[in-house]
Amino acid sequence: MHGPLLIATLLWLSIYAASLLIKRGIGVRGLSIGWCSITFCTAHFNRIFYNIGRKHNRLLRQWFGMGTIAAGMLGISVTFIFMQELWQVMRWLKEVATDASPDPQLPAQAWSLGVALPGLTVPWGHAVYLWIATALSLGVHEAGHALAAAAEGVGIHHMAVFLVLLLPGAYVALDTDTLTILNPLRSLRVICAGVWHNAVLCCMCWVVALSLPWILSPGYSIGNGAVVRQLSEASPVGAYLSPGDMILSVNQCPVKGSRDGEGRPKQDTQQDKQDTSMHTVRQGPAAVEQAAQRQDGLEGGGFEGQEQPLPEDAVVGVCLPARTAAGHRACTSTQGTPQKGSGCARNAACMVPVLLPGDHMFKVCYSRDRKGKEAAAGKMTDFSPKAGWILTGLPHVIEQMLAYLFNVSAALALINMAPVFYFDGQAALEAVLGLQGGVSLVPAQRSGGHRWRLLLYRWALRLGTAAFAAILVMHAVQLAGFEASLRKKFAYARRAINFAIT
Repeated sequence: MHGPLLIATLLWLSIYAASLLIKRGIGVRGLSIGWCSITFCTAHFNRIFYNIGRKHNRLLRQWFGMGTIAAGMLGISVTFIFMQELWQVMRWLKEVATDASPDPQLPAQAWSLGVALPGLTVPWGHAVYLWIATALSLGVHEAGHALAAAAEGVGIHHMAVFLVLLLPGAYVALDTDTLTILNPLRSLRVICAGVWHNAVLCCMCWVVALSLPWILSPGYSIGNGAVVRQLSEASPVGAYLSPGDMILSVNQCPVKGSRDGEGRPKQDTQQDKQDTSMHTVRQGPAAVEQAAQRQDGLEGGGFEGQEQPLPEDAVVGVCLPARTAAGHRACTSTQGTPQKGSGCARNAACMVPVLLPGDHMFKVCYSRDRKGKEAAAGKMTDFSPKAGWILTGLPHVIEQMLAYLFNVSAALALINMAPVFYFDGQAALEAVLGLQGGVSLVPAQRSGGHRWRLLLYRWALRLGTAAFAAILVMHAVQLAGFEASLRKKFAYARRAINFAIT
């Protein structure tokens, strides 16, 4: 935990020092530096957006008109998600206050919000994916606002990108005076343009992910097997498999992709396990004595014979280590005796490994210089490189990037349409209720209908902001590990109340 934080701190100090040198040495305009943030503002892109908005004005208005419909659906969806999450908060508070355990019979939520923090909910190795996905999602969001503003004739002051403690951000400064005098529909097209572009970005990620086999077909092939992408250094199968090996079958069942290889252990029938977990061991006392000498302290069970595993003069009760089963010839048994044609000697018996509870043994056939070794695969991918110089892990990197981009962009689209202060949902609610420029009217200038709309607007924002804050607090307490201490404090409070009553 301290290592990544130290690296992040050093990286931030390096960026801060480099930005300070650039500002003082070169004199870059629009660059402002603070202890916790670095902001760069520019108006160079204004002309580009104005030209696109003027040339394709009609098309862009139709495009962003569809965005208002999609944004309305997102607003309704996020409202229901907030209600569901708020119910979760209330149930969690009840469990903490009464020191009760979660009810396992309650159904799981179909949708839920989560916090993505490297080292806690996201692996540190995925921090780069998360950073890039956040930066791209914000850029697409703000570009949508700028394009819609240009199409509606709203002035653009500047665009800005910034870093706050390595967290990326962006915004577009629009002419709010022009925006407030637009009719509600035109104003909604500008307000909802950002979340609409985020929704479109999600669809693009989904389409690209589905088309990835075709896109990467010049350098990769799929459907031939599951390719081992990564193995841990401490993996017990390191002696059998290595990155780049292709898994062809698991327990004599063909494997066409990584899901087949990963899902096979849960789907094996008992007959599959018996057929593929039997190996020949020579009969007789000498064989058992040799097996006993091979005991090397390996855990994971041993061999148990079938109905007639060894003759009567053999030593009974010797447990052969199951991990050495890969060194024996596989066989097909008929009451403990190898079937004819299996290549086994007459004085041999088929033995079944006895594994500890929760352990499994699978026969994996893979292609390399050797075949038929018995092991279990590590992290796998469907893409097999057509040439040795092509990276095996590149498709996985692309898939991970698309997954993070989809999730971050979807979260940005949903959360921004929530009725929360300073979010796009606030401006959208103003436009829907017809309150643009009318929120700050003095009471004497307000009609009866305007007062009711203003009351609905304010209470919707207050309740939405309070719900959002409660959800964030619940997630923060759970991630920080403060739930146990809260339960203890509530327990002390209950005892004090009971003592005072009695």
